[in-house]
Amino acid sequence: MEVNGITFSEIVDVYDNHGYDREVEVLGYDEAGNEYAAVGMESVGELVEIYDDTIELVSEVDIDEVWELEYLGDR
Repeated sequence: MEVNGITFSEIVDVYDNHGYDREVEVLGYDEAGNEYAAVGMESVGELVEIYDDTIELVSEVDIDEVWELEYLGDR
């Protein structure tokens, strides 16, 4: 599921179970590779909603570090 340019797909924790519906913590990534966490709802095994006000940046990709690793890999 994509929200605000972030693709969320990996459920890492379940907060509350309501029968077929579960409130979950999910991880997602943007195009730059930055990692985000958010709370959302899963229904019958499918992520159906992400709460916008819970989206938090977990780790940011360092562009210089990525370049250095790619450069060293070409040697």
